[in-house]
Amino acid sequence: MAPNATIQDHVFGEMAIFFKGQFPESEVYEYVEDAILIHKVKTENHKRIILPNTVSKELCIVLSELQIVQILIGSNNDLTDIVDIIIDPLEQINLKYFYGINFLPQVLVDGQYGKDIAKYLRIPFNKLKTKVELNDAEEKLVDIISLIL
Repeated sequence: MAPNATIQDHVFGEMAIFFKGQFPESEVYEYVEDAILIHKVKTENHKRIILPNTVSKELCIVLSELQIVQILIGSNNDLTDIVDIIIDPLEQINLKYFYGINFLPQVLVDGQYGKDIAKYLRIPFNKLKTKVELNDAEEKLVDIISLIL
C-alpha cells in the first residue's frame, strides 16, 4: 500500500483479502490500467469483480457492457448507477446500499487499522469493537457475494 494511503484505501485492501479468503477461487490483481484489467476479465471469463471506489467510470461502463457483476468497496456517487453492489462499512447506514458498521468484518477491526477505522468513524475503539463483534458482517458479506455466481 502506498505511504500516503487513506483509511479507505486500507479498508479496501483488507476487504479484498477477506473476500479472497472466503472465495479461494478468486484472483487478486494489481491494477495497472483499465485495458489490462478488461483483458484479464475477458480472457479468464470472470463473472464478478470487486473494485475500489477509485476506479474510473469508463472502466465500470465497459464492465457493465460485458455483463460483469461489479461490487464496489467504498461509495462513489459517480458510479452508483453503474455498479451492481456497493459495500461501504465507513459510511453512515443507507438502506439502499450495504453501508455502515453492520458490514464491517471483525477481522478489519482486529487488524492493524482498527483504531484508525474507529477514529475515522468517530467512535471509541472499544465501542466499535463491541458493535462489530455482534454484527455478523462476515456471514452477511459472504451471503451477499455468494448470491452472484
